[in-house]
Amino acid sequence: MERKKEEEKKWIGKGIQFPRGGKEVLSGTFAGIVGTIIGHPLDLVKVRLQTQSRYNGALDVLFKVVKEEGIRHGLFRGLIPPLISLTFLNSVSFGSYSLFKSKLMEWRERKRGIREENSHKLRWEYFGAGLLTGTFSGVFSTPFEMVKVRMQLDNISEKQYRGSAHCASSLYRTFGLRSWYTGYLTNTVRESVFCGIYFGAYEHSKHFLLDIGVVSTLAVMVSGGASGMLGELS
Repeated sequence: MERKKEEEKKWIGKGIQFPRGGKEVLSGTFAGIVGTIIGHPLDLVKVRLQTQSRYNGALDVLFKVVKEEGIRHGLFRGLIPPLISLTFLNSVSFGSYSLFKSKLMEWRERKRGIREENSHKLRWEYFGAGLLTGTFSGVFSTPFEMVKVRMQLDNISEKQYRGSAHCASSLYRTFGLRSWYTGYLTNTVRESVFCGIYFGAYEHSKHFLLDIGVVSTLAVMVSGGASGMLGELS
C-alpha cells in the first residue's frame, strides 16, 4: 500500500509532459474559447457605440440589442469568426511567442557568452518576442476581424448575410480577396503593440510576484489580467 502511494506521488509530481511550446498552445486555446464567449457581447456594444449615434451609453446598447434582436441573434451575432480566429490565434500566438522568446534569448546568450538568470532585470526579449508574435498573427486576424465587424453591424438596418461564412464568401465574390485585408496595416500594428506590451508586462510582473513569494497560480492570474488591461490601454 505504501509503495502504491509513493508511485502515485511520483506520477502526480511529474505531471503531463508537453512537447516544447505545447503547454503554451493548449493554454492559448482554452484562453481563446473562454475569453471570446465572455467578451463578445462587450465587443458588440463597443462597435455599436463607435458606429451608431442612437444609443445613450453602453447599458442602453445592451438593453436595446437584447430587446430588439435577442440574445442569440443580437448579443452573440458574429460570434463564430472570433471564436474560431481567437482560439486559433491564441494557440498560435502563445506557441509562436514561446518560440520567438527562446530564439531571442539563445541569440543573446551566444552573443554575450553568458546566461543571465536575474529575473528582475528588464529583458527586451520579452517585448521583442511579443512584437514579432503580433506581426505574425496580423496575417490571420485581419480577415476574421473584418467578418466579425460586418456581422455585428448587419442587424442595424437591413440584414445582408445569413451567417459568417456567407458574409466572408459575399465579400470575396464582390470585392475579391483584398476585401478580407481591408485595414490590414492598422490591425497588424495594433496586434504588434498589444502583444509586445502584453507579453513583456506579463513576464516581468509574473517573475516579480514569484520572487516575492506569491503562489504560482495567483501570480499567473494577476499578471495576465494586469497585462491584458495594460495592453488594451495601449
